[in-house]
Amino acid sequence: TGEIETAFSTAKIGRCRVHIFQQRGCYSAIFRLFGNGVPEVEKILLPPSVLELYKEKQGLIIVSGAAGSGRTTTLAVLIEQINQKIGGHILTLESPIEYLYSVGKAMIHQREIGMDTINYNRALKAALKEDVDVILVGDMSDGETIKAMITAAEMGHLVFGVMDAVGAVQTVEQMVETFLPEQQKIMRIRLARVLRAVVSQQLIPTSSSGKRQGVFDVMYANMTIKDLICEGKIAQIEKVMQIEEEMQRMDDGIYDLYIQGEIDRKQALHYVRNISLLEKKLL
Repeated sequence: TGEIETAFSTAKIGRCRVHIFQQRGCYSAIFRLFGNGVPEVEKILLPPSVLELYKEKQGLIIVSGAAGSGRTTTLAVLIEQINQKIGGHILTLESPIEYLYSVGKAMIHQREIGMDTINYNRALKAALKEDVDVILVGDMSDGETIKAMITAAEMGHLVFGVMDAVGAVQTVEQMVETFLPEQQKIMRIRLARVLRAVVSQQLIPTSSSGKRQGVFDVMYANMTIKDLICEGKIAQIEKVMQIEEEMQRMDDGIYDLYIQGEIDRKQALHYVRNISLLEKKLL
């Protein structure tokens, strides 16, 4: 087909994800190194409020961002917290399988799309018959998969999902827009009932350490947020996030990195979403 996505492990470098593709009659490859096992909580500097999400009993939690933004690592840490501290039956649906989990209190099954099952939608429907407590879905790119995830959450499961979107508001908008216009009202209501949180993230190179620093949107689905989703006023969620102390805005994190001297003006304007508002702050 011209390209393939897969993963493998070696004793020397640990887990590695690779995308191989043809170009100009030759082959090229992009490798992402994950190392051995899930990173320790202290090493990835997640907001404390995000780490607490592993304690949720049921509902839908979305982690979004661009490819390479660390979203898979964030979810792996949350799953490992459940594995080590809570237990139960955890099922991951991935394409390909990235992190391998250590032995803990939970029974973990990892299914790879295209190898262990045909697609996410089919695997999610099967998951409801597999006596699972926690489901991780590695890609939420179509309406049927999102609908199946909402159904699983409605049935009492804790469902984690990965989505290609930058920003909590943009993530919710994109989820709703995957459905036909005549379906969107009922799906907004169903989504609002089960949604617990949306975490969206970027990784930004910093000057002091040379490493990338995470900046986050952290949106909790309180009653105000749920009402806005039901009413189709999703764009107003940003204003709620500005005034709610327990929530976090990505643009504020970018501004903080600039004030701390970790990034310059050009970087700040490149990564921020509301450029005009940041330009006023930088005057």
